[in-house]
Amino acid sequence: MNVIKKTALTSIALIFCLVSSVFPKQIAARDPTILRGYYQQTIDAFEENFTEAKKSGRRWQEVDVLRNTGIAYQYLGDYQKAIELYRQALAIAIQVEDSGRIDNVLTQMGNTYSQLGDYQGIDFFEEQFQLAQTSEKLDLQRILLGKLGLAYLSNAEYEKAIEAYEQYLPLVQDLDKPLDEIMALNLLASAYGAAGENEQLKAVLKQMLAVAQESGDPQLENLALSQQSSWSHILDENTGAIATQERALQLAREAGDVQKELLSLQQIARIRATSGETETVISLLEESLEIAKTIDNEFLNKSWQTQSLDYLSRTYSHLGNHQKALDLQSQSLVLYEGLNKLASQDSNISQAAALGHLGELQFQTGKLTAALGTLQEAIAIHTRLRQAALENANLFAMSRDDLNRNLREGLADISRTRQQVLVAQNLTDEALVVAEESRARAFVDLLTINLEADYNRNLSAPIPTLNQLQEIAKARNSTLVQYSVIYDGARQSLIKFSQQPPRAIALYMWVIRPTGKVTFRRRDLDSLETPLQQVISKARCFKRLSCRHKKHLNQLHQVLIEPIADLLPKNPDDRVTFIPQDSLFLVPFPALIDENDKHLIEKHTILTAPSIQVLDLTRQQRERLPENKNRQNLVVGNPTMPSWRSKPGEAPQQLLSLPGAEIEAEAIAKLLETQPLIGDRATEITVVEKMVGAKLIHLATHGLLDDFQGFQSSLAFAPSGKEDGFLTAREIVNLKLTAELVVLSACDTGRGQINGDGVIGLSRSFIATGVPSLVVSLWKVPDDATAFLMVSFYRNLQQTSDKAKALRRAMLATMEKHPQVVNWAAFTLIGEPE
Repeated sequence: MNVIKKTALTSIALIFCLVSSVFPKQIAARDPTILRGYYQQTIDAFEENFTEAKKSGRRWQEVDVLRNTGIAYQYLGDYQKAIELYRQALAIAIQVEDSGRIDNVLTQMGNTYSQLGDYQGIDFFEEQFQLAQTSEKLDLQRILLGKLGLAYLSNAEYEKAIEAYEQYLPLVQDLDKPLDEIMALNLLASAYGAAGENEQLKAVLKQMLAVAQESGDPQLENLALSQQSSWSHILDENTGAIATQERALQLAREAGDVQKELLSLQQIARIRATSGETETVISLLEESLEIAKTIDNEFLNKSWQTQSLDYLSRTYSHLGNHQKALDLQSQSLVLYEGLNKLASQDSNISQAAALGHLGELQFQTGKLTAALGTLQEAIAIHTRLRQAALENANLFAMSRDDLNRNLREGLADISRTRQQVLVAQNLTDEALVVAEESRARAFVDLLTINLEADYNRNLSAPIPTLNQLQEIAKARNSTLVQYSVIYDGARQSLIKFSQQPPRAIALYMWVIRPTGKVTFRRRDLDSLETPLQQVISKARCFKRLSCRHKKHLNQLHQVLIEPIADLLPKNPDDRVTFIPQDSLFLVPFPALIDENDKHLIEKHTILTAPSIQVLDLTRQQRERLPENKNRQNLVVGNPTMPSWRSKPGEAPQQLLSLPGAEIEAEAIAKLLETQPLIGDRATEITVVEKMVGAKLIHLATHGLLDDFQGFQSSLAFAPSGKEDGFLTAREIVNLKLTAELVVLSACDTGRGQINGDGVIGLSRSFIATGVPSLVVSLWKVPDDATAFLMVSFYRNLQQTSDKAKALRRAMLATMEKHPQVVNWAAFTLIGEPE
């Protein structure tokens, strides 16, 4: 994730709590069955409670009854009924001008509309804002602009977020409340930062500090300094960030605010860590540890100590003093147990992270059995807390799937350490199960729920056993190749000692043959002069004159294929399914070159998948498709293009026409015996309408990449009405499709944000809608060569039902006519081959 954009969202989180309880704390900790009972009781008592509220004459009480009952219906999945009650609650809250309740009800409505396909309620909020403008109700406009800005920002619509917050700020300033103004400025800074408008970002941060200083409130100045510090650090201005935090430290000490003093000390330590100043870091953290011990409040005392100990442990670990690091982390875990007792809870998320690091240290000091136990405890805690969060979440700025993905990211480093421990014990089959357990889990959860059509069940699909993984390979009649990338450090460390991410030091590879036999191989990467991620990037530099991509494609073959070459099938028609991880998702496997200058596609029929279990779920999706042979095919090519702002502040420019895509669509439509949608006929609205129910979908147009959050990756169609012409991954995921195959004949349609759940973008969204087979691209594809490849692909499909074989033959044919790798190797088949 782009660090500036990530800071934008982190900055928002400091102001708004995006996930909160919607019921009493004593209920939140209970079993889901009890929760459902609690909400059913709320619904059953609605008439009585609402009658009493109306008799009382207290209109706010009516709002609360309507809202609480709406929450109950929302939890139980009756979203339309929830919306009905929320609308009544909102009307009364607006009538009595209760800003707090208006804000609360609107938050619930945004969440519920998201469940109905209007992501974060953007359409609803836009409609309400227009109505509020006609009524001249400034308080309501202010609240709605705040909601819209956050929704736009969370949905990566940065220009719209900036526009909303620029209107929001003066309305907040009219309140003459410095804290509210600082919060509004912080949101505007987040939008500018996410959009890459750094000069505007700096100006807003300066304005934020000025407001705080004019207020005369040291706490507000400290808050503004904290925000300025975090952004300064991200903008590579460490000197300014340290100066800002040292000023905050001075203010905290003058005010006698021990907690802000500790926060500043730890912030300075984290900033200096990135410059490698480890001695200074240790000194600062030891000072913060001693200060924490002086706090009278036992809970705060232990809380701040654990933070300092966690940071110290990771610092000594970075220095190679693993035993010292282990001792410090063990001390922190004793304090965590005390914190849990004080809070009347059994665990917390920081404890899970500390256990994960302790397990890593135990592995590094040779305590393998202890490491496995510690790591398993960390996973158990993390799993309990994730499930509780998903059951209890009151979501506004993210969907339940978003939350599930974000929470599961915390297990990535723990999983890698578990794999290392198991491999060190020669338990490689068990390590495969752990590797599978850690990848694309939120995606598996989403697919499982969609297949079962039960949106209220627990979001945790069962983890497959080794036998089940073997059975999946047998059922697909494919050789499965699963990779795990092992790094030289944690990718999600609390404190970082370099601006660069951890380096990949090894690859674990499991090959499961169609017989079910599992073989493990390891490839150390010490011999690579260039980090693996850079090798992959250089292998994809097809359009640069200085590009030596053949050298790097050969290097990738040596790393990824040669260690397992003897395990791959000899018959080129036999399938090989690659299951990558992290940057390996960007590898063009068909283009890899062996020592005989042969490309991998010349020797194998290739597919890809985000996980083994996803393969089983796409098979189930294929089996559930309707058998109606009269269903229409949809072919789209070269729509009248919408306009796009490529950089912040620039005027929108219409995307270039794609005449090759038009020729491609006409030729394919003729093969499929249908009429293509071209030019003005290919509006976003029309395409979406025809996609639902189509048997096969072919979309030849521009693809736009969002590698920040992924869900703003989009396909371009003709704009019309309210639709801007960009069909985003976020919009696609809410569709229900029954197509056997979707082909995205556009640029970068297989890319997006890469994380532990795979590639978040168009490919994930289409498969989540129920599509079992998908063809996508890994880079900007040339118009003419792509048209040739696609027509060849469909001609092959008329001769074989095997989509993987058809794509391979099309690649080989294109290779002969357009031999450059950029022309034929971009596309990959995800999911079902037949």
